[in-house]
Amino acid sequence: MATSLKKEVLDHLKKVSKAYKVALKPFGASGETERSVRPAVTEESGNTIVGKVYGSSSIYYLKHGRGPGKFPPVSAMIAYVRDKRSVKIGKGQTENTVAYLIGKSIAEKGTRIWRGVVKGLNVDDQVAQLSKEFALAVQGRISGAIKQSMKGI
Repeated sequence: MATSLKKEVLDHLKKVSKAYKVALKPFGASGETERSVRPAVTEESGNTIVGKVYGSSSIYYLKHGRGPGKFPPVSAMIAYVRDKRSVKIGKGQTENTVAYLIGKSIAEKGTRIWRGVVKGLNVDDQVAQLSKEFALAVQGRISGAIKQSMKGI
């Protein structure tokens, strides 16, 4: 039973991963964050099954934004400018200059998501619905197994 349940958990987490990947598309620059999302299931101490969805730490900032305070990592800002098609580089500017200016703005004001100007990544409702469906399916399977085992008693 543990092996088939492990597969069911993995199937569920694949659906959760897909929900994240679809929701990340509009935010995508290079697609690196989207590609980082992956499910994993392990079996620990007997019949304890642990499932997780892993992803880049940038998902946190896409959900909540980044408040003012310090500069974001320079390498991340340069990659953002390089990959984001909507970032315009004017005459006499380099990718590094534009990356610095965007980073400075974030350090001073926070991101537009943090300020509430644009909506952040939101898959909570989808994940809740997927989890509810998964729980009902597993509950039905367990209930059926109990009923089947009780027939001979």
